Amino acid sequence: MNTQKEVIKQYYEELIRGVREKSVDLKKLNFASDIKVTGSDMEMEGEESVSMAWAAFTHICNAITIEKQYFDENSACSIITCEPENGAPASRYVEQVRVKNGKINEINVIYDTAAWAKIIGKSPAAVE
Repeated sequence: MNTQKEVIKQYYEELIRGVREKSVDLKKLNFASDIKVTGSDMEMEGEESVSMAWAAFTHICNAITIEKQYFDENSACSIITCEPENGAPASRYVEQVRVKNGKINEINVIYDTAAWAKIIGKSPAAVE
């Protein structure tokens, strides 16, 4: 069985590879069936919904870079830069990933909604 840190490292390795190759192996993301994701202006639950969103994410970014990572017993906080496909300026965000029973069961994402709107090609008002 993988440690919590190994589960999180595998998640980011696969996400980075998936963004680079525009195809992510969803099983390697290690999502729990009851995963919950919260963000500045969104919330989603369930492995299928989160997997679909993460698969779409791989087509929005040219690259993601982990700038810093802090681990504790069952979670990690990562500072990440996303270089978008559409030429918008790169955007930084923070993810707190939690692991329970060898699977990622919670992701909290903190990001600037105005910068993110440019990455996904919407005006900031359209995101609110």
